[in-house]
Amino acid sequence: MALGDGIRRNILSVTQQERDRFRDAIIALNNKFFPGSRTDFPAGGVSYWFKQDEIHQATHVHGTPAFLPWHRELCNRFEAMLREVDPDLSLHYWDWNQDPTPLFTANFMGNAQGDVGAPWLGAGLYNPNPNPPDNYRDNQVHGLQNRSGNTSYQLHSNPADPPKTLTRNTQPGVPPVGTSNFDGTNWATDTDFMNATDFPAFDALMQGHAHFHAHDWIGGNLGDPHTASGPRGKPNPDIPSGLIPAKPTAVIATIPPLPPRCSRGRAKPAGRIIPTTRSAIGPRAPGTRPKISK
Repeated sequence: MALGDGIRRNILSVTQQERDRFRDAIIALNNKFFPGSRTDFPAGGVSYWFKQDEIHQATHVHGTPAFLPWHRELCNRFEAMLREVDPDLSLHYWDWNQDPTPLFTANFMGNAQGDVGAPWLGAGLYNPNPNPPDNYRDNQVHGLQNRSGNTSYQLHSNPADPPKTLTRNTQPGVPPVGTSNFDGTNWATDTDFMNATDFPAFDALMQGHAHFHAHDWIGGNLGDPHTASGPRGKPNPDIPSGLIPAKPTAVIATIPPLPPRCSRGRAKPAGRIIPTTRSAIGPRAPGTRPKISK
């Protein structure tokens, strides 16, 4: 496995050196800011990391046929942002057929239970003690607030502010894929996805079941798919758990909450990932596609 070959791999198979560089790139994105001031409307001074968070919670698509292509683009743009910081990196995935526990360490994704802590707390991806006290984002969905004539943000919704909490409640061991032993509904297998008779059947298996299971398996802030996208813990069966996407669709990630996995060009369910704006990274070159290993 060559660092810099552009291939997305199972994050559990990636070297500690590459994990360290991935972590450091996330932190670097949180220290890179869009122009303007927090008091502007729309807000300026938003870090690249929190802009991703804002885009996901305010404009994400769930419950429609656009779920997969929207999140795929989100993941691709997040990967492009990572490569602005470190060109050798790829947005690897969590294979939800495997126990994610080894990812939750103080030098990578933080704690699996309770407050996430290091490395994300010290890096400012959340702040339990904001100053002034009201300058934090809560765990509610606030939508696009520059519509309908609004001239200011609702309390605790300014995208320039970090969240106040980042927690997880990760279940122990290997997820019970192929059973109904978690959340009371079947967690589809790779074979189930590949054998789906049409797209609506595939989408029902992935979006309605496996996608939500991956969110709930990591739990904490990531347990709500609508607000799970940044270091809050959102496997962004959408990023760190959430930074890393989860398997089947390369759509989820495990950073402070994990991305999805693809095989031979076919989408598979995934963990959590972070969005970015076209203005931030520019359009992708025509015909380019991410390379993903099994």
